[in-house]
Amino acid sequence: MRVGIFSSFYPEIHGGAETSLAVLLDGLRRLGLDEVLVTLSRAQPDLPIRVIRISRFGAVPKRLKLFGMPGLNSILANRLTKLLRENRIELLHVNDTYSLRAAAKAAETLEIPLVLSYHNNLNIPYSAYGYPYPISSWMDSREKGILKAASKCSMIIADSDYIARRLIDAGLSPTHVKRIYIDGPIREWGTPPTRSDRPYIRVLSVGIMQVHKGFQNLILAIKKISIDAGPLEVIMAGDGPYSSKLLNLVCRSSSPSGADASL
Repeated sequence: MRVGIFSSFYPEIHGGAETSLAVLLDGLRRLGLDEVLVTLSRAQPDLPIRVIRISRFGAVPKRLKLFGMPGLNSILANRLTKLLRENRIELLHVNDTYSLRAAAKAAETLEIPLVLSYHNNLNIPYSAYGYPYPISSWMDSREKGILKAASKCSMIIADSDYIARRLIDAGLSPTHVKRIYIDGPIREWGTPPTRSDRPYIRVLSVGIMQVHKGFQNLILAIKKISIDAGPLEVIMAGDGPYSSKLLNLVCRSSSPSGADASL
Protein backbone atom coordinates (compact mmCIF):
# COMPACT_ATOMS: atom_id res chain seq x y z
CA MET A 1 0.00 0.00 0.00
CA ARG A 2 1.26 3.46 -0.87
CA VAL A 3 0.53 5.87 1.97
CA GLY A 4 0.56 9.64 1.51
CA ILE A 5 1.47 11.69 4.60
CA PHE A 6 0.27 15.27 4.26
CA SER A 7 1.84 18.00 6.42
CA SER A 8 1.50 21.77 6.21
CA PHE A 9 4.87 22.45 7.84
CA TYR A 10 7.19 19.42 8.02
CA PRO A 11 10.18 19.77 7.89
CA GLU A 12 9.98 23.58 7.88
CA ILE A 13 9.26 23.70 11.62
CA HIS A 14 9.50 21.10 14.36
CA GLY A 15 6.70 21.28 16.92
CA GLY A 16 4.72 18.54 18.63
CA ALA A 17 2.83 17.58 15.47
CA GLU A 18 6.04 17.32 13.48
CA THR A 19 7.67 15.20 16.20
CA SER A 20 4.66 12.87 16.07
CA LEU A 21 5.05 12.73 12.30
CA ALA A 22 8.69 11.65 12.61
CA VAL A 23 7.58 8.79 14.90
CA LEU A 24 4.83 7.84 12.44
CA LEU A 25 7.22 7.81 9.49
CA ASP A 26 9.59 5.54 11.39
CA GLY A 27 6.74 3.15 12.23
CA LEU A 28 5.48 2.99 8.65
CA ARG A 29 9.01 2.35 7.47
CA ARG A 30 9.34 -0.58 9.89
CA LEU A 31 6.10 -2.03 8.51
CA GLY A 32 7.55 -1.92 5.01
CA LEU A 33 4.84 0.36 3.63
CA ASP A 34 5.52 2.64 0.68
CA GLU A 35 5.33 6.10 2.23
CA VAL A 36 5.33 9.45 0.47
CA LEU A 37 5.49 12.81 2.24
CA VAL A 38 3.30 15.51 0.71
CA THR A 39 4.11 18.93 2.11
CA LEU A 40 3.49 22.64 1.66
CA SER A 41 6.89 23.50 3.14
CA ARG A 42 9.91 24.84 1.36
CA ALA A 43 12.42 22.39 -0.09
CA GLN A 44 14.98 20.90 2.30
CA PRO A 45 17.58 18.31 1.35
CA ASP A 46 18.42 14.91 2.82
CA LEU A 47 15.00 13.84 4.09
CA PRO A 48 14.88 10.01 4.52
CA ILE A 49 11.62 9.74 2.59
CA ARG A 50 10.27 10.46 -0.85
CA VAL A 51 8.92 14.02 -0.79
CA ILE A 52 6.30 15.63 -3.01
CA ARG A 53 6.06 19.40 -2.60
CA ILE A 54 2.98 21.24 -3.74
CA SER A 55 4.42 23.94 -5.93
CA ARG A 56 4.16 27.61 -4.94
CA PHE A 57 2.58 26.88 -1.57
CA GLY A 58 6.01 26.81 0.06
CA ALA A 59 6.08 30.59 -0.36
CA VAL A 60 2.78 31.05 1.49
CA PRO A 61 3.48 32.81 4.83
CA LYS A 62 3.27 30.58 7.89
CA ARG A 63 0.66 32.82 9.46
CA LEU A 64 -1.63 32.32 6.47
CA LYS A 65 -1.13 28.55 6.70
CA LEU A 66 -2.02 28.67 10.39
CA PHE A 67 -5.25 30.45 9.55
CA GLY A 68 -6.14 27.59 7.20
CA MET A 69 -5.36 29.42 3.97
CA PRO A 70 -8.83 30.96 3.45
CA GLY A 71 -9.64 31.34 -0.23
CA LEU A 72 -6.88 28.93 -1.24
CA ASN A 73 -8.53 25.67 -0.16
CA SER A 74 -10.08 24.98 -3.58
CA ILE A 75 -6.78 25.62 -5.38
CA LEU A 76 -4.93 23.42 -2.90
CA ALA A 77 -7.54 20.66 -3.19
CA ASN A 78 -7.23 20.59 -7.00
CA ARG A 79 -3.43 20.45 -6.92
CA LEU A 80 -3.43 17.84 -4.19
CA THR A 81 -5.94 15.68 -6.07
CA LYS A 82 -3.73 15.75 -9.16
CA LEU A 83 -0.57 14.85 -7.24
CA LEU A 84 -2.23 12.02 -5.30
CA ARG A 85 -3.61 10.56 -8.53
CA GLU A 86 -0.28 10.84 -10.36
CA ASN A 87 1.57 9.14 -7.50
CA ARG A 88 -1.07 6.42 -6.99
CA ILE A 89 -1.65 7.23 -3.32
CA GLU A 90 -4.04 4.67 -1.81
CA LEU A 91 -4.49 6.22 1.64
CA LEU A 92 -3.97 9.80 2.79
CA HIS A 93 -2.91 10.63 6.34
CA VAL A 94 -3.25 14.30 7.32
CA ASN A 95 -0.83 15.26 10.09
CA ASP A 96 -2.40 18.63 11.01
CA THR A 97 -5.71 20.41 10.64
CA TYR A 98 -4.50 23.50 8.80
CA SER A 99 -5.00 21.99 5.34
CA LEU A 100 -7.61 19.40 6.33
CA ARG A 101 -10.51 20.86 4.37
CA ALA A 102 -8.54 20.76 1.12
CA ALA A 103 -7.30 17.23 1.89
CA ALA A 104 -10.86 16.04 2.60
CA LYS A 105 -12.00 17.31 -0.80
CA ALA A 106 -9.09 15.56 -2.54
CA ALA A 107 -9.67 12.25 -0.75
CA GLU A 108 -13.39 12.40 -1.50
CA THR A 109 -12.72 13.04 -5.19
CA LEU A 110 -10.30 10.10 -5.42
CA GLU A 111 -12.43 7.88 -3.15
CA ILE A 112 -9.49 6.93 -0.92
CA PRO A 113 -9.48 6.59 2.89
CA LEU A 114 -8.56 9.68 4.89
CA VAL A 115 -6.88 9.48 8.32
CA LEU A 116 -6.33 12.52 10.54
CA SER A 117 -3.96 13.02 13.47
CA TYR A 118 -5.49 15.57 15.86
CA HIS A 119 -3.02 17.31 18.18
CA ASN A 120 -4.76 20.54 19.16
CA ASN A 121 -7.32 21.51 21.78
CA LEU A 122 -10.78 22.23 20.45
CA ASN A 123 -14.13 23.82 21.22
CA ILE A 124 -12.60 26.50 23.42
CA PRO A 125 -13.40 30.07 22.29
CA TYR A 126 -10.30 31.69 20.86
CA SER A 127 -11.05 34.81 22.87
CA ALA A 128 -10.00 32.72 25.90
CA TYR A 129 -6.54 32.44 24.31
CA GLY A 130 -6.22 36.20 24.10
CA TYR A 131 -7.13 36.57 20.41
CA PRO A 132 -8.92 39.90 19.81
CA TYR A 133 -12.21 40.26 17.96
CA PRO A 134 -12.78 39.75 15.01
CA ILE A 135 -9.83 37.34 14.74
CA SER A 136 -11.24 35.21 17.56
CA SER A 137 -14.60 34.98 15.78
CA TRP A 138 -12.91 33.98 12.53
CA MET A 139 -10.87 31.27 14.29
CA ASP A 140 -13.99 29.88 15.99
CA SER A 141 -15.69 29.68 12.59
CA ARG A 142 -12.59 28.02 11.10
CA GLU A 143 -12.66 25.35 13.80
CA LYS A 144 -16.27 24.48 12.97
CA GLY A 145 -15.17 23.93 9.36
CA ILE A 146 -12.32 21.70 10.53
CA LEU A 147 -14.65 19.55 12.63
CA LYS A 148 -17.02 19.20 9.67
CA ALA A 149 -14.13 18.01 7.50
CA ALA A 150 -12.94 15.69 10.30
CA SER A 151 -16.33 13.97 10.28
CA LYS A 152 -15.50 12.72 6.76
CA CYS A 153 -12.33 10.93 7.92
CA SER A 154 -12.21 7.14 8.09
CA MET A 155 -10.19 7.38 11.29
CA ILE A 156 -9.07 10.18 13.62
CA ILE A 157 -6.00 9.62 15.77
CA ALA A 158 -6.06 11.52 19.08
CA ASP A 159 -2.73 11.88 20.87
CA SER A 160 -4.34 11.81 24.33
CA ASP A 161 -7.50 10.61 26.03
CA TYR A 162 -8.39 14.25 26.68
CA ILE A 163 -8.33 15.13 22.97
CA ALA A 164 -10.29 11.98 22.14
CA ARG A 165 -13.03 12.91 24.60
CA ARG A 166 -13.12 16.48 23.28
CA LEU A 167 -13.55 15.18 19.70
CA ILE A 168 -16.38 12.87 20.70
CA ASP A 169 -18.06 15.64 22.72
CA ALA A 170 -17.84 17.81 19.58
CA GLY A 171 -20.00 15.28 17.75
CA LEU A 172 -17.49 12.98 16.03
CA SER A 173 -18.24 9.26 16.01
CA PRO A 174 -16.59 7.34 18.90
CA THR A 175 -15.94 4.45 16.51
CA HIS A 176 -13.81 6.73 14.33
CA VAL A 177 -11.71 8.25 17.13
CA LYS A 178 -8.69 6.20 18.20
CA ARG A 179 -6.28 7.05 21.03
CA ILE A 180 -2.64 6.55 20.10
CA TYR A 181 0.05 7.85 22.45
CA ILE A 182 3.67 8.57 21.58
CA ASP A 183 5.73 6.15 23.70
CA GLY A 184 2.56 4.70 25.24
CA PRO A 185 -0.08 5.95 27.69
CA ILE A 186 1.12 7.87 30.73
CA ARG A 187 -0.47 5.29 33.03
CA GLU A 188 2.04 2.71 31.73
CA TRP A 189 5.08 4.80 32.59
CA GLY A 190 4.96 3.91 36.28
CA THR A 191 6.63 5.90 39.04
CA PRO A 192 9.33 8.31 37.79
CA PRO A 193 12.80 7.08 38.79
CA THR A 194 14.76 9.16 41.28
CA ARG A 195 18.51 9.58 41.49
CA SER A 196 20.20 8.83 44.76
CA ASP A 197 22.33 11.97 44.45
CA ARG A 198 19.29 14.25 43.99
CA PRO A 199 16.56 14.58 46.65
CA TYR A 200 13.92 15.84 44.21
CA ILE A 201 12.29 15.07 40.86
CA ARG A 202 13.07 17.47 38.03
CA VAL A 203 10.51 17.93 35.24
CA LEU A 204 11.30 19.72 31.98
CA SER A 205 8.54 21.38 29.92
CA VAL A 206 9.59 22.69 26.50
CA GLY A 207 7.57 24.65 23.98
CA ILE A 208 6.60 27.94 22.39
CA MET A 209 5.28 30.08 25.23
CA GLN A 210 1.80 30.93 24.04
CA VAL A 211 -1.31 31.11 26.19
CA HIS A 212 -3.00 28.10 24.55
CA LYS A 213 -0.02 25.85 25.36
CA GLY A 214 -1.09 25.74 29.02
CA PHE A 215 2.19 26.61 30.76
CA GLN A 216 0.18 28.70 33.21
CA ASN A 217 -1.83 25.63 34.20
CA LEU A 218 1.39 23.79 35.02
CA ILE A 219 2.59 26.66 37.21
CA LEU A 220 -0.69 26.77 39.10
CA ALA A 221 -0.78 22.97 39.45
CA ILE A 222 2.64 22.89 41.11
CA LYS A 223 1.12 24.49 44.20
CA LYS A 224 -1.19 21.50 44.59
CA ILE A 225 1.24 18.72 43.72
CA SER A 226 2.56 16.41 46.38
CA ILE A 227 5.12 13.81 45.33
CA ASP A 228 5.78 10.90 47.71
CA ALA A 229 9.30 10.51 46.35
CA GLY A 230 10.25 14.04 47.31
CA PRO A 231 9.99 17.67 46.18
CA LEU A 232 9.29 18.56 42.56
CA GLU A 233 11.22 21.04 40.44
CA VAL A 234 9.73 22.15 37.11
CA ILE A 235 11.82 23.90 34.47
CA MET A 236 10.06 25.48 31.49
CA ALA A 237 12.23 26.19 28.46
CA GLY A 238 11.17 28.24 25.46
CA ASP A 239 10.25 31.69 24.28
CA GLY A 240 7.21 33.44 22.91
CA PRO A 241 4.67 36.23 23.38
CA TYR A 242 3.42 34.83 26.70
CA SER A 243 6.82 34.41 28.38
CA SER A 244 6.81 37.67 30.36
CA LYS A 245 3.38 36.96 31.86
CA LEU A 246 4.50 33.44 32.75
CA LEU A 247 7.57 34.83 34.48
CA ASN A 248 5.38 37.18 36.52
CA LEU A 249 3.11 34.26 37.44
CA VAL A 250 6.11 32.21 38.60
CA CYS A 251 7.30 35.11 40.74
CA ARG A 252 3.87 35.49 42.37
CA SER A 253 3.44 31.76 42.99
CA SER A 254 4.83 29.98 46.00
CA SER A 255 4.33 26.29 46.72
CA PRO A 256 3.73 24.90 50.20
CA SER A 257 4.39 21.35 48.99
CA GLY A 258 8.08 21.90 48.30
CA ALA A 259 7.54 22.13 44.54
CA ASP A 260 9.16 24.93 42.56
CA ALA A 261 9.13 26.28 39.01
CA SER A 262 11.56 28.30 36.94
CA LEU A 263 11.87 29.62 33.39
